Amino acid sequence: MTVYNSSFYHHNDLYPQIYLSDEASITMKESRVYESYESGLRFDNHSNGLIEHCQFSGHFEAQIDVHNSTPTIRESIIENGGTCAIRLLHAGGFIENCTFNGHEHNIAIGGECQTEIIGQEADALRQYAEALSQSAEMEAQLSQAEAQEALIKAQENADREARTAEIVGLVEELEQRLGKK
Repeated sequence: MTVYNSSFYHHNDLYPQIYLSDEASITMKESRVYESYESGLRFDNHSNGLIEHCQFSGHFEAQIDVHNSTPTIRESIIENGGTCAIRLLHAGGFIENCTFNGHEHNIAIGGECQTEIIGQEADALRQYAEALSQSAEMEAQLSQAEAQEALIKAQENADREARTAEIVGLVEELEQRLGKK
């Protein structure tokens, strides 16, 4: 599908304004997609395409939503939206020299993401990888701390049992000396 110099405005709030799925492909240039509750453009289930010199504005959800797909989004303006400009979930493809303004998050990333980002937000994938790494380290440290705590408790219990056995032995020895046994 090819879309040039078009506008998409405030369609049904339950669906993205443009939705590509099941290996669909689009070439969209010099177009404007704006104002709806849902996403402006959604790529899903191995879809792809080229989005170039477009403008996305005023969507409450992700303005461009990419799930298990590999689009190229180039030199587009993505502004004044809700949760994020672009949401990448198990995504690939390219985001090149786009402009992001007025979002809670410019790029939200989840799952394995192989997208290459050039220009603004180029460090988003690095930050995501660092956050995953820190989370894994915290879990590992917590596991190590829990294991260390369990080991200390086990040692304390073993020490108590050894002292109890020693005391019982001393009591038995004392009873023998006193002739009670």
